[in-house]
Amino acid sequence: MSVCLSNLPLFAVVTLPEGQSLAMVVGLGLVVATTLGFIAGYLTARRPVETPAESVSRGMKALVDRLTTSLDSSLDACDQLEQVTEAVLAAPQVATLGCKRDGLTQRLGRFLERQTALVSKVTDEAEARGSTKIEWATQPADGVTGLPGKSAFEANTRQMLANGPAESGLVFARIDRFANLVERYGATGADALARRFTQVLCRHLRDEDCLCRLGGETWGILMPGVTAVELTQRVKSFRNAVRAQHFRLESHNTEVLVTASFGMSPAFAGEAAELAIDRAQTAVTRAGRSGRNQIEISVATPRLAVG
Repeated sequence: MSVCLSNLPLFAVVTLPEGQSLAMVVGLGLVVATTLGFIAGYLTARRPVETPAESVSRGMKALVDRLTTSLDSSLDACDQLEQVTEAVLAAPQVATLGCKRDGLTQRLGRFLERQTALVSKVTDEAEARGSTKIEWATQPADGVTGLPGKSAFEANTRQMLANGPAESGLVFARIDRFANLVERYGATGADALARRFTQVLCRHLRDEDCLCRLGGETWGILMPGVTAVELTQRVKSFRNAVRAQHFRLESHNTEVLVTASFGMSPAFAGEAAELAIDRAQTAVTRAGRSGRNQIEISVATPRLAVG
């Protein structure tokens, strides 16, 4: 005896052994249907709700994948047609292919033009967010150079790491053997050299950079939005500019050899300012111990720095 249970989600044919009733078969069908319904409901409940934007994105991807596959097939067909040199198409066939080509070129061209404009807009918006200008603190100022002083430098470092780009640079510049210059030319002469040194650094800064004097022979430079490679290149330009500069004290009518050593460190958004400052401080100390005109870098990574 065979029974077709057409009301089940799938087609089932059950052969009943002798003595079994139709009621048993129907009961079995209800168990199967209930189980399948439970599984379907469970899977549906576990599937995350798709937002309209996600739905559009998924549909767009499917269409682009379909178009790409069709174009690949069309290119393969064109390659095969090029290999057939003795066959001649009928005029209507040539006209049809030409019409299809023109239509595809126009439609695909319009689509790509719109997409290019959208990509450019998104890129511009991202760059605008990343290039938000930081309002640097300028007070309290150094009495000799007029630059922001040490406490302003620390406040600016905190601001850069809290509100600036994901990666920036922090540099300490230290005039080599500054104590000897003070001893030889006096405080007035050393102050004149400090002002001239400041001018040299300023000529090689970007508009968005911040230069501070931390006291005595040490300056601090904050450079938002630079990578470690860019930071190294710029610090080399600072050092070379100082070395090439002819420092002269008018009061002594003599040219003074001034060099500087630099310590630098990458700095990352969200990390403690004290950590970044300590790394740059350690680097400039190493540079000074290595001799004149030196550069040292303290390496850090976002994961280690923030953690």
